[in-house]
Amino acid sequence: VTSTLFQRFKRSPPPCITKMTTPRPRLIAAVLLGLALLLSPSASLNVGRRRISCTTLRQGDAVLDPKFALPNLAFFAGGQAILPSFAKCPYEVMYQVPWFEGTGPGFCPPEYWNPASLVPGLVIFAASYALRRYASENRLVVGTKSLGTARVERGEVVSETTLADFKDVEDWSVLPVGLRVKTRSGGSVFVPLLWNVKDVEALLEERIG
Repeated sequence: VTSTLFQRFKRSPPPCITKMTTPRPRLIAAVLLGLALLLSPSASLNVGRRRISCTTLRQGDAVLDPKFALPNLAFFAGGQAILPSFAKCPYEVMYQVPWFEGTGPGFCPPEYWNPASLVPGLVIFAASYALRRYASENRLVVGTKSLGTARVERGEVVSETTLADFKDVEDWSVLPVGLRVKTRSGGSVFVPLLWNVKDVEALLEERIG
């Protein structure tokens, strides 16, 4: 009896073993997301127990390191928009990349590509690049007496702009899309979310309250 059961099992492996595959679109999407989430090294400042990712200037101003969450999401969305454009052709002419192991649709030869269908993804890629470059070159500065921005070129601050003096700040809040600051003089300042939220909150709590 035991021998018969063993032979049946050997002839008919469990479905979870025979059907185990690695879908190509998911694999490529995971690779894209992994590349998009690469971190950049940075200096830091301590506020209480929190380690702030920033560059500290001589006068104590904190130039926040950029956080590329929004550019990364745009890059990932662009990849998702472009990938289907390479898989619209007869199955028999598709090919797989050499390192791929599994089943599923492959890529189409260039003669089957539709340039018009690539445009949305390319536009999203361009927006991702522009947003990433903007975040790298325009940093939020939480100073000791004011809030501002700094223009950074080749890792060096080349210019600074004051957005609001802390003594004139009436209220501030971090929204899902950025930092909003209301001043007693009736003005309002908005800075897009291209930095670490918790770092900015810790600095503003310490310097404004």
